[in-house]
Amino acid sequence: MTKTEYKEYMQTEHWRDTREAAICRAHDRCQVCGDTEGKLNAHHNTYVNLWDEQPEDLVVLCRECHVIFHGNGKIKVMRHGPSESRVQKVVLGRLAAAQADSRERSSFAYGYNYHGRLCY
Repeated sequence: MTKTEYKEYMQTEHWRDTREAAICRAHDRCQVCGDTEGKLNAHHNTYVNLWDEQPEDLVVLCRECHVIFHGNGKIKVMRHGPSESRVQKVVLGRLAAAQADSRERSSFAYGYNYHGRLCY
């Protein structure tokens, strides 16, 4: 799939529904840092199942964690903040845990109600 085709896919109703379901399963929060403010992204762990994504194929990230992930963990830190390697290790560790949690949750076949939405 080309970048253009992927961008077109991201505009489809199917993707909007898939993204919304992932965010619902994550209880409207980033699966790495727990942030509930701002726009959340459904990040693909794999692109193999496009058009047929499984819950374990996606992890929900806030904008900041998504940028960190796509930057291969290279992040800017505050002047007096923790060392970059320490922050990087914590964030990437949380991402790995969120991806594992995503895979674990996918084994459940039942739906549940979350704030008036049916989530699977």
